[in-house]
Amino acid sequence: MTLVALQSERWLQRPVARVWTAPRLQPVAVAVIGPGGVGRALLEQWRQIHHRLAATSRRALELRAICNSRSMLLATSSLGLDEWETALAGAGEAPDFDKLTYSLHQHVGDVVIVDVTASPEVAALHAEWLQCGFKIITANKHGMARDASYAAIKRAEKSGGGSYLCETTVGAGLPILGVIADLVRTGDDIYKIEGVLSGTLSHLLARVASGETFSQVLRSLHQAGYTEPDPRVDLLGLDVARKSVILARVAGFSLSLNDVALESCVPLHQYAALSVPDFLTSSESLDEEVARSVATANDRGAVIRYVSTITCDGKARVAPIVLPKDHPLARIPAGDNLVRITSRRYEASPLVIQGPGAGREVTAAGLLADLLRLAN
Repeated sequence: MTLVALQSERWLQRPVARVWTAPRLQPVAVAVIGPGGVGRALLEQWRQIHHRLAATSRRALELRAICNSRSMLLATSSLGLDEWETALAGAGEAPDFDKLTYSLHQHVGDVVIVDVTASPEVAALHAEWLQCGFKIITANKHGMARDASYAAIKRAEKSGGGSYLCETTVGAGLPILGVIADLVRTGDDIYKIEGVLSGTLSHLLARVASGETFSQVLRSLHQAGYTEPDPRVDLLGLDVARKSVILARVAGFSLSLNDVALESCVPLHQYAALSVPDFLTSSESLDEEVARSVATANDRGAVIRYVSTITCDGKARVAPIVLPKDHPLARIPAGDNLVRITSRRYEASPLVIQGPGAGREVTAAGLLADLLRLAN
């Protein structure tokens, strides 16, 4: 036998090495609360990558519960991501969060509740779910922005062993909170956070400056799901004020909602008692005033931006500001958010995070990204 043949025979007789694969863990039970615009987009994005996830994730994600303001659907096995809407419509069971919590408690393995509502009542339950050991992924700002809810969430997160992922409460799908949290964890000192935090108002002011009327832009943004369910929350600055409090808390600053110096984007006192549809119709009476303010700024070579400024001494201001057109906060495209973080490491050149700050698809993608992190 030749040397080559002998070596080939020995190679063929060698034992085949076994490839180690990580054991597949218990599936993650997922409950989605609020399958409206963003919630529906989340479920659709999840459906589109479902088969790939099944092949690549260590833990399967199973939709076990879904709930809106009218109906609730609970299941002991995974609900079909292409059939959930029909199944929910035919469920015939009113929402009952005690029953939902009990049902999820029966699952062996991790439980994730995705809160895609803007409801303070649902946010008030976050601490209870964390105490149960559940994980929370949320775009609902009320949990982190309200003093009592925030304190309860932090206590429950420690004692219950759950996790609280709220990246999409600020900047939709932008990684703003994660970056700030990493700076703090690694020992940086944050001095100031400033930015345009409302994609809605960014869209609105930029498009009015381009010649569109205020009321037309507002109605189109509301219809497309860019605004809060009540767009006056955006216009009054309450949405930005809540985001400012969340940013401050992640940065380690002491700030409450009552501490924010808040100025409305437009005067809304006479519209407070109107329903949302009536307000959207009546908003035409604001067209001339808003157009005049934008034109005055333009004549000065400037633009109006709705800006949040937060400092490490626990102060924050949220207000429309006239900025030169070459200012970093003035140059952003319509709909974008931009956050500038000044810290000990980023003092000479602040750290900037910019991108789309509103919209169903980008917010849903941020929620889905958090969900995938938990699955792996």
